[in-house]
Amino acid sequence: MTTNGAAGRRGKSRTHTRRIGMYIVVGLLAIALILGIGFATGLIGNDRSRYEVIFDGGTITGNITINGINVANLTPEQAKLALSQTAQDQEGEFLITLTFAGREEKVKASLFGVSPNVDETIRKAMLLTRTGGIGDREEAMGNAEPTAFNLEITYDDTTLEDSIRNAIPQLNLAPVEPHVEVNMAVEGSFDFVEGKPGIQVNEDEFVKKIAETVRSGNFTGTIEVPGEITQPTYTIDEIKQHTVKIASASTSYSKSSAASRVFNIKKMCGLLSGSTVKPGETFSANETAGPRTVENGWQKAKGIENGVYTDQAGGGICQVTTTLYNALLKADMEIVSRRPHSIPASYVKYALDAMVTTGGSDLKFKNTTDWPVFLLLYVNEKTQTVTAEVYGTPLPDGMSIKLESVTVEITPYEDDPVIVTDPDLVRRGRNRIVAEAWKVYYDKDGKEIKRVKANTSTYAASRPHVLQSSITEKPTQTPKKENPDD
Repeated sequence: MTTNGAAGRRGKSRTHTRRIGMYIVVGLLAIALILGIGFATGLIGNDRSRYEVIFDGGTITGNITINGINVANLTPEQAKLALSQTAQDQEGEFLITLTFAGREEKVKASLFGVSPNVDETIRKAMLLTRTGGIGDREEAMGNAEPTAFNLEITYDDTTLEDSIRNAIPQLNLAPVEPHVEVNMAVEGSFDFVEGKPGIQVNEDEFVKKIAETVRSGNFTGTIEVPGEITQPTYTIDEIKQHTVKIASASTSYSKSSAASRVFNIKKMCGLLSGSTVKPGETFSANETAGPRTVENGWQKAKGIENGVYTDQAGGGICQVTTTLYNALLKADMEIVSRRPHSIPASYVKYALDAMVTTGGSDLKFKNTTDWPVFLLLYVNEKTQTVTAEVYGTPLPDGMSIKLESVTVEITPYEDDPVIVTDPDLVRRGRNRIVAEAWKVYYDKDGKEIKRVKANTSTYAASRPHVLQSSITEKPTQTPKKENPDD
């Protein structure tokens, strides 16, 4: 019992001693803290503002420009947006000049994954007033002259060579065939353009050369492309020999010459004219012209839609495709796709029209000859006509083709009128018409050789639409004669 009691007293004594020691340490720390605060207060004195805590607002601080654009007080996202056009322009300036066989081609380095280092430059701008001591930061913040940063290039070195190799098929290294180009200075004419040799690239050597240029960051020189020179398939003399006018067709727009419609006709001619269709290729009017929308520069004009005339972007362009269709038939081209309008058009005979719609009906033909086929389309404003011409290999033995329209059947419309309240919907009744288009072949002496049916077209009947008076409840307006505009 005595032994245990003594041990207990000794344990309590040691615990008590430790507590006293802890109190002493805490007290010393408290004194030191008080002294430190007092020292700091005395040190700061009247310059207290230098040491006040400033919370980071997440913007670029200081007088800073990047490529001459002031980015002060912008967040990184705002700075990136402000620099977007500059970065895009500078990306277009990173060009690598390739030479081979007397040709010179400039290639955007962006094809190889090279771009302006926008993010890294913005990061450096952010850090300018956030690194170093207080004095350094004050100096950076107070510079009267702006600190100017400039965008440089960036790329992923680990994937650079793969990017170069993958981009080779996109480069303009193939031979340029001699071809025909529309002469914009002279309406209805074109020029022959000489071809150029190409090159079959030695990929390994090419990748090495381009990678060295990118890594150096110097795009001012030229690179001789390694590889084997290749020649065009045709000579300019062969192209001239096999580019003669095979056929042409014209239609008049004098009965429907609204300014917006004529604008669309001229625009369509401009988009299709100059098209070259290689042997075996299929030409598409829709793909060549693109979607007809106001946003794409088309004007609204009258066009046929579901049997009625409506204002639509590109209204009137079917007169262009119709004219081209007639020329293609005379040139004996293989028609892949063609549809008639829902109602007859005034500028062409039955079954000789060809409608097109964005994303729908299309005019397509295939070049089944051994030589390129070239299209020339233009408008003569004096005569108010649209003309389409097809150039290529002449028809054999001086042969020519004329077109005939044959009406097969006419079914009268129902005379019971449809009463409408909208004056724009008033129209005469239309008979149902079935017609055929025929290609008639003649030899060089004008003797008929054969006849081939090109298509059978059906135009649906429609009852007359008359306007109803809100007072008499009887038809009060004579149906107007239609003037097809598409």
